[in-house]
Amino acid sequence: MNPPNATRSLLLTLLLIAGISCPALNAQSEDGDGEKKEVTIAAVYTAAQTSPIKDLAAAAQQSLSTGNKEELAAKLTALKTAWDGQESTLKPMDKGTWKTLDKLVNKTISSLSEGDFNPKKGKKSLKKLIDGLTEATKQ
Repeated sequence: MNPPNATRSLLLTLLLIAGISCPALNAQSEDGDGEKKEVTIAAVYTAAQTSPIKDLAAAAQQSLSTGNKEELAAKLTALKTAWDGQESTLKPMDKGTWKTLDKLVNKTISSLSEGDFNPKKGKKSLKKLIDGLTEATKQ
């Protein structure tokens, strides 16, 4: 659930005064028209739900860093399969968080696909995905 803009602004101000950063409250993305819009990731999932996905993303990072494209492709396929397999469980818990993470998964897969292979973007996308999964995990 997203707090109203006035509440979000107040929370950000209070966090700023306290010297605390909260990415879930101030994350932004661009929509199709290049407009910035608020994106939130809520801590709604358990570690048991996110750990397998995070582990696969970390394994993909390792494959990317060693340059093993065949292994990377296998890890990305496993990542996408595992993520899609969790949809019926995770999406109903928080549709906004699911949608944001789903976009990160798809962006990661896209940046490292055979036709559009971009290691720099892929590395950045994998880090964002892992960070997003961490943020979405209840402490």
